[in-house]
Amino acid sequence: LAGPLVARRLPARFLLGPLTLSALAHVSGLTAASPPKWVARLAQCVLGAGLGARLVASGGAPREVVRIALAGLSATLLLLALALASASAVHVLLRRAVPWPLLVLSYSPGGMTEMCLTALSMGYDVAFVATHHALRLAVLLLVLPLAARSRWVKRLGRGVSGVSP
Repeated sequence: LAGPLVARRLPARFLLGPLTLSALAHVSGLTAASPPKWVARLAQCVLGAGLGARLVASGGAPREVVRIALAGLSATLLLLALALASASAVHVLLRRAVPWPLLVLSYSPGGMTEMCLTALSMGYDVAFVATHHALRLAVLLLVLPLAARSRWVKRLGRGVSGVSP
């Protein structure tokens, strides 16, 4: 309840407030609770089915689905390369104190829920992964609105599509 009151102007406050409190509770050692494995597996199945249903329900032509899939694959490969490079750099900087697979999960593109479920199934610190993804999300939610208002982005938008964002 305190999250919305404290962060009224914070984007996605209903997500970031409870998430921050949960991350703090886990990192500080107040709780070590985690869901049973069957709940995590069921959640993964439901998420996957939901994503698949949305793709089918969109009614897109096969050519359009392939175009979107290729664009998504390209973006994912680029972000994954950045995640691997970042995880490797942090792993070396921390003198290998944090397991490399944990860093890869923390910096990987994808949903926080999916990465946390993967960390849970691999026996890694879910709070560590959630904290990194929450920070990434918070930075994006705070920086993107500012970037969208910038002159550079507006000029880029006009140059690409001829329409101002």
